[in-house]
Amino acid sequence: MRLDAEEARRVSPLFWPVASGRVLNAVVGDLESGEFKRQSRTIVEAWRKGLAQTGYQEFPGNHFTVLDALADPASAMVACIAELAQQVSR
Repeated sequence: MRLDAEEARRVSPLFWPVASGRVLNAVVGDLESGEFKRQSRTIVEAWRKGLAQTGYQEFPGNHFTVLDALADPASAMVACIAELAQQVSR
């Protein structure tokens, strides 16, 4: 990608200013590496400090398969999204 450190920081959502009231729900596969999970938790914490509503959840799979659950309307991930949609529409 040929990003230098300054450009990488500029385009990283970890360092974006977070407006109060924003929502970020990080979803990761339970088969991901510890580093992948750590990075996801780090952005959740950073955005929480920026007064965003945040969440972190692990679902079965990895970053290639974790979204497969969206095809099942009865899945826990669909329930999570439906709950989030209700919260932000109030």
